Amino acid sequence: MMPPAPAPQPAAPLPPQAAPAPQPALEPLPTTQPVRLATSGDLYNDGTSVAVLVTDSQLILLPVGGTPRVEEIPGIKQAVVGDFDGDGTCELAVFTDSHVWVIRFGAFGSVHGGKAALQEVPSNLFRSPLTDDGRTVFMSIAGDKIGFYRLHPAKGLIELGTSPLPDMK
Repeated sequence: MMPPAPAPQPAAPLPPQAAPAPQPALEPLPTTQPVRLATSGDLYNDGTSVAVLVTDSQLILLPVGGTPRVEEIPGIKQAVVGDFDGDGTCELAVFTDSHVWVIRFGAFGSVHGGKAALQEVPSNLFRSPLTDDGRTVFMSIAGDKIGFYRLHPAKGLIELGTSPLPDMK
């Protein structure tokens, strides 16, 4: 005869779980105007991303886990991150109806920028995956053509050329 099997032992109680750390309250953005996301990128060239938000008159830079920085620029239409001078670092191009600002962020948040007058800002302007000697290229679709542009910090948009859109019929 076999001895009876030992009675199962009750499982050890689980240690109490620590309560999740409270999340800090989100601070409201420093604006009362409607905000739209324009772009994001490594604007401070330190390996972290910065969200670029715009209103009709404010540029809001929101680094991950950081404090928002607000710049007043009336009439903002669009903001784009790219390497516009081919130096391997990101700059921010801010377009209005009549000007483009090219803003460079240096060490410790210092800002250097230039402003160029524009004849007009092409509609549907967006950053292209193409480059021109390491510089960011823009594309714009207008009618039956696509235009390619380079941004010169002092001269504004320089048209590199146009190409007809393919007939999709």
